[in-house]
Amino acid sequence: MTQDAVRIVADPAWHAHRINAAMSELYFVRIDRERHRTVTFLEDKYLGTDLERATLPFAAVEAAVASFDQPDPRFIFHSSMATSTLLTRIFDAPGASMSLAEPIILNELASLKRRGVDVGRTLPTVLKLLGRPFAAGEKIVVKPGNTANVLIPEIAQALPDFRALIIEAPIRTYLRSVAKKGIFGRTVYRRLYALLARDRTLKTGFTPLAAIRIATYNGALYMGRADRIGLHLFLGDAEQLGQLRHGGGVARAEVGQRKPSAVG
Repeated sequence: MTQDAVRIVADPAWHAHRINAAMSELYFVRIDRERHRTVTFLEDKYLGTDLERATLPFAAVEAAVASFDQPDPRFIFHSSMATSTLLTRIFDAPGASMSLAEPIILNELASLKRRGVDVGRTLPTVLKLLGRPFAAGEKIVVKPGNTANVLIPEIAQALPDFRALIIEAPIRTYLRSVAKKGIFGRTVYRRLYALLARDRTLKTGFTPLAAIRIATYNGALYMGRADRIGLHLFLGDAEQLGQLRHGGGVARAEVGQRKPSAVG
């Protein structure tokens, strides 16, 4: 364990930003609480180039967080267009909670899982880093991007006190979004469909070429269904594995629903 690792890990402003493909190095960027509030998502294109950065060996960081005693982070898992970004802002409540909007490191671990890499040993350390409170008594609320929903079973397994809010948008919301965004929306939704349709057992009946050829709004419809089905399948994996332990739980809600349903 290096002194740099001890110093950086002890300061929650040093955000665990990225990880290399071999999962041997972690890349940190220093973001204070005020800067967090101005950043839409925790991605390089939103962070800018003026922030202090550091690279540490994963083994040194893993040793440094081994003795951490802190509450497990809470999670917001979501489909697209489900007002999850708004919820992230709501949970920015000094003294009570602090929110992290779509940390790119979780997307990178999700990509590694899709390539067949076992991320189970790495994820607990990453979650401890993301869960470091900015102030005593606060809890961290993490909102991953929806492409990281594939990690739900591993996250549930890694956290003794797993708690999450699951929110999803109606299919009509997807269609309205595509219509409003024009060609940009069509491109984004086709790419997202191509990614999500490969996850787990999502059987759509379309080859990749056929998926490209289907009409824009049909494509958005199938993408929306793949997004929502995948969210429930990964949550179901966690439930079947017994990872929703006593004392933990999940609340599910659809945008427009008045009261979420609680589980666990």
